[in-house]
Amino acid sequence: MPAAPVGVLRPPSDRRPGYGYGRFGCGRRAGGAALCLLLAAPCTRAGGWDGTLTASTDSLYRGLALNGGRGTLALDLHWRTDTGWSAFGGVSAWRREGGATSTEVSFGAGRSWQLDGDWTSQVGVAHYGYDGPPQRFVYDYEELNVSLGWRGQWFASLAVSPNTTGPGGYGSLRRDLTWAFELTTRERLTGRLALDAGIGYFDLHRFVGLTGYPYASVGLSSGFGPVQAYLSFITSRAEARSVAPAPVAGDHWVASLLWSF
Repeated sequence: MPAAPVGVLRPPSDRRPGYGYGRFGCGRRAGGAALCLLLAAPCTRAGGWDGTLTASTDSLYRGLALNGGRGTLALDLHWRTDTGWSAFGGVSAWRREGGATSTEVSFGAGRSWQLDGDWTSQVGVAHYGYDGPPQRFVYDYEELNVSLGWRGQWFASLAVSPNTTGPGGYGSLRRDLTWAFELTTRERLTGRLALDAGIGYFDLHRFVGLTGYPYASVGLSSGFGPVQAYLSFITSRAEARSVAPAPVAGDHWVASLLWSF
């Protein structure tokens, strides 16, 4: 079972509602979980199709809880070859304030390498499309993700997007380059129980009035056959850096269930 991505249980980390946001990295929400879970899979895994169905109490995006606790449901399908190539497609849905439902569609491809007995590396590209009004930072965009793993326990990843939507001044929005770096770990405690933890930084200095902010998560996870359960505490400095208000950027507990098939 891969470590839960920081700020996004990439089982749960997907993006949406709340304060002008619309997931994963791997710092996104449930729908963004596909790329992170796909890249975290062992390079030696046999090829073929599989999928995941994830239910989460909130949508997460790099330390931000976007859905006000109204819940997120995501379905992801993955395809892998014996040579390390992979592809995914996913859809996630969540309720906005007022009861309306929004959806996000994502798809992408990646390549994994087993460097030696301890080290793995991965690279992936993805597109995320959102069916709602323009959202700050998480509207439709593309993302390149590069990661390095050690013994399936420690992971470092860099996500770069050339067209993130953010403030352009005088109330306008514009697209520009952003990047996020995350370091995550998973330590087995006993039996099926494991500790997941991570830290990250989201750089936004190209947008008017913003610089960026750090975020972190810590939690427990356990597997029961094809079902994995996550309970995480998420925190960020986004409010102090004037990126998001307290309800979105404050401390949050998030629970998720992931079924693999």
